Amino acid sequence: MCKQETKVCKDCGARRAIHLFLSKDGKEEVKRCEKCRAKRLGKQRQKLKAKRDVAFGDGWEEAVKGGMFQCCKKCRSIKPILDFKIKTLSGVGTCAKCAPPRKSVPAEVQVKKRYRSARDKAIKSGKTSTLISYIDCQYCGAKDVTRPNRTYFKEDTCYTCCVNRKSSKRSREESNAIRYPNIDTANKQKKCSRCETWRPFNRYHSNGKNGGLSSRCSPCRGIVNKERREATPAWQEKQVSRQAAQSEKEKQEAIDREIACRPTPIEYIFCKSCGKTEVKRRSAGYRIKDCCLKCCYKIRKKLKHWEGKAAIFNGVSKCGGCNKDYSVSFSDRSLICPLCAEKGREKEAKAKRISSSFRRNAKRAARRDGVRYDPYDIFKRDKWKCKLCGIKVQKRNYLLDDAAEVDHIVPLSMGGRDIPSNVQCTCRKCNNDKGATIAGQVSLFAMTSRAG
Repeated sequence: MCKQETKVCKDCGARRAIHLFLSKDGKEEVKRCEKCRAKRLGKQRQKLKAKRDVAFGDGWEEAVKGGMFQCCKKCRSIKPILDFKIKTLSGVGTCAKCAPPRKSVPAEVQVKKRYRSARDKAIKSGKTSTLISYIDCQYCGAKDVTRPNRTYFKEDTCYTCCVNRKSSKRSREESNAIRYPNIDTANKQKKCSRCETWRPFNRYHSNGKNGGLSSRCSPCRGIVNKERREATPAWQEKQVSRQAAQSEKEKQEAIDREIACRPTPIEYIFCKSCGKTEVKRRSAGYRIKDCCLKCCYKIRKKLKHWEGKAAIFNGVSKCGGCNKDYSVSFSDRSLICPLCAEKGREKEAKAKRISSSFRRNAKRAARRDGVRYDPYDIFKRDKWKCKLCGIKVQKRNYLLDDAAEVDHIVPLSMGGRDIPSNVQCTCRKCNNDKGATIAGQVSLFAMTSRAG
C-alpha cells in the first residue's frame, strides 16, 4: 500500500493530505490548508464588513439590496445606481464624481494597440498571410491600421472616411450599394442568404432590434426553423408518439369498417307491459328491460312525474271541507280529510234514500190511480215547443241541445206526481239547466225505445 503525500499547514501546524493545499484552479500549492484558508477569508470579510458599517452606517446592506442604490467608498455615501459607471456585486464602488479622470491616450499609442490586436487576431484565426499595414488618411490626416474584418473601398483612406458620404464624394445610393450588396433599395428587393433569390421586402421578417430585415426570406426561414425544431429530442419523441397514435387510429378504423360491413342480426323485443313485439333499434336507447320503446318512454315519464311529486311531498295536506291540515300518505289522492269524507258519505246516503223513497212512492201512486201517458202525447199537446224557452224541439237526435224531453214541473224528489198534469215538453238544455242533475227526466229516445 503506497503512502499518501502530506504537508504541514503554516497556521494550524497540522499535517494534512497534499490535495488540501491546492489552489482553486488546482495547479499551484499554497502554504495553508483549506480549513485555515476558509477561516482566514471569513475573518477578512468580517473586518471588511465592520469597516463598511463604520463608514456607511448600519443598514447599508438593506439599502443596496434591491440594486437601485450603491455605496461610494471614496465619499462614503449611498447614492443612486445611475451615479456609478460600474455596478458591483458587493454594492460598494466609486461614483462618477469621485472616480479619477480618464487619461488621454496619444494617437500613436492607439494605433500601436490596434496593430497588436489585429496581429493577435490574425494569428489566432490562422490568417497570417493577411497584410496588416499603417494608413495615413488623405482626408482627415489620422493614422490607422488596416483590420482584417473591414473592407476599405479607397486607398490611403481610413474606414470612417470611406463610409462617410461627403468625404468619399459618393451618393447615398452608391454608398448603400457598396456597403449592402444584397439590398436593392430602388426596386425594394433583397437577396436571400439561403436560396440566393431576390425577393421583395414584404417577404422578409423584421428583426425588431434596429428595424432591419432578416437575412432569410419567409419560406427559407420556415424551412430552417422546421429543421431546428425536428433536430430537438423533445420533438422527435413527440413525433414517435404521434406516429404510434396514428397507426393505432388506422387499425381501429379498419376494425370499425370490417364490423360495419358485417350483416346486422335482427333482434326482437317482447314487451311485458303492452304485450306487443317490435324490432330492436340500434340507435334507440332502451332504458327498461323487456319493454318496447313506447312503454319505456311512458314509464320514464311517470317515474319522472312521481319523482317530482316525492321531492315536494311533506306528508301534510289541506282539507277542502274544513280547511284544516291533516296527515296523508304519498299514494293518497283525496282532497278532504277522513272526518269530512265520512260526513259527506252519510249526507249523500241520506239524500239518496229520501230521493229514491219519493220516486218509489210517486210511481206506486200513479199505478194505483191507473194514470198512464205516452210522451208523444205530451209533445203533441205542447206543439213540440219548449215550455221554458219557447224554441222548436226536434225528435231525431236526442243528444243535441234542442232535443225534446219530458220534464216534471214538480220534481219527484220533492213529492211531485208522475201524471200528465205534472209534466211538460222542454228542450234538453233547459231541462239540464233547471235541475241540478238529470235524474227523474225521461228523454225522447228512452221513451220511444220503451214504448217500442
